[in-house]
Amino acid sequence: MVTITKTAGQNSGPVQMAFAQIMGIPSLDLTVKALAFIGSPVGIPAGGVFPMAVPQALVDRYWYRDPPTPFYIGSAYHNPVGGQWTSLLVDSNNVPTIRDLIDHGNPSPLKIGDNIWIQPGTKTTLFVDAQSKIGQTVLLPVVTTDFDTHSYTPILGFCFLHNF
Repeated sequence: MVTITKTAGQNSGPVQMAFAQIMGIPSLDLTVKALAFIGSPVGIPAGGVFPMAVPQALVDRYWYRDPPTPFYIGSAYHNPVGGQWTSLLVDSNNVPTIRDLIDHGNPSPLKIGDNIWIQPGTKTTLFVDAQSKIGQTVLLPVVTTDFDTHSYTPILGFCFLHNF
């Protein structure tokens, strides 16, 4: 847990107000608290997951790197690091389904142990659609390293990915 206080004479305080000045409040003393933890979410609400499943080996290789190590993610057919499009809880092997999931995320909650459908093929056109997420952090389901395409596989966990 971290607590930061900006008051007169401490941490370059007080905090100068922009809009509050209209009401005669030029500055305020402020205290902010933040709590962080390392853990894996057990369940993700609707709208929270991006439709690209990543293998556990990718997480093992790149997680907890200091400094962070950039890597490229793409179809397991062409990229040794891997990753594969998933239509999540439904067996649907088409581009429009994945486009909708890129735009809106998972339509229903997902949790560790749920079986998700791994798409066959590369569906290269979807990488153009995924560019809408550049600069954002997305949540990806993690699956076994030796997953099969055109089949269901269980979610082992979730990981965050920041797209550059």
